[in-house]
Amino acid sequence: YLRLAGLNAIERLTGIFAASLIPNCLLVSLATALHLQAPLTWWIVIAAEAIYLAITWPRSSVRWTLDMERLNAVRKRSFEPAIAGIVLLAGAGIMSYLLYANWGSIYVGNDDVASWDRWAMDWSAGKFPSDSSLYPQLLPSNSSITYVLLRTTDVKMFSKSITPLYSLLPILLFLSLSIRRRDASYLIGGALYAWILFQYLGLAFLLYGYADVPLAFFGLVAFYCVYADPDGPSRYAMIAGLIASLGALLTKQGGI
Repeated sequence: YLRLAGLNAIERLTGIFAASLIPNCLLVSLATALHLQAPLTWWIVIAAEAIYLAITWPRSSVRWTLDMERLNAVRKRSFEPAIAGIVLLAGAGIMSYLLYANWGSIYVGNDDVASWDRWAMDWSAGKFPSDSSLYPQLLPSNSSITYVLLRTTDVKMFSKSITPLYSLLPILLFLSLSIRRRDASYLIGGALYAWILFQYLGLAFLLYGYADVPLAFFGLVAFYCVYADPDGPSRYAMIAGLIASLGALLTKQGGI
């Protein structure tokens, strides 16, 4: 809708994923308030989105392509950026494997079983979550959609399948930032980001249904929107950053 021009594949994938979670959360809240939390409601929404995409796709903005000049601008003769690039890609590879390995799994952590998934089941039943205290509901409301479509809360694999994306996409954003600003130092940033996740959270935590990594994801997206362009953000990029900030607020209190 914002028609942000020149987005590369990483930015488009991240933007579509991040932006879709926010209206989903609002739609779940509205459907619950109107007692319309039912499979038919969501099939209508999905059909409307498919029609919208079919109509607007031919008129979408010009797509970004990678040229050798940009690639050569990132490449340095020094040893450190080359190692950082290798570590970054290795981290992205590990996260991609986690995305594959996570398929078919269930929630096993304490909070994601006792709280986050329990709230998702409440939403799917057409009820506002009980005992949610001050925790925002972006993640459980999105998870509830799969339960509504399946007509059961016993199958967890679909609601849990996207959790590794919250750690994979930020690493790729660092790669994109390196190309966008023509500076190999962001490869080091991506490598350090992957190391921090592995060192302080561990691989298992990245598969849990907790909100900490998604919160960091939305924070980085908000920062990326206003920082990626070396010439400064456009008005639409600023709006995109504000939307990402809204995503952080809806994910967990730390988004404040």
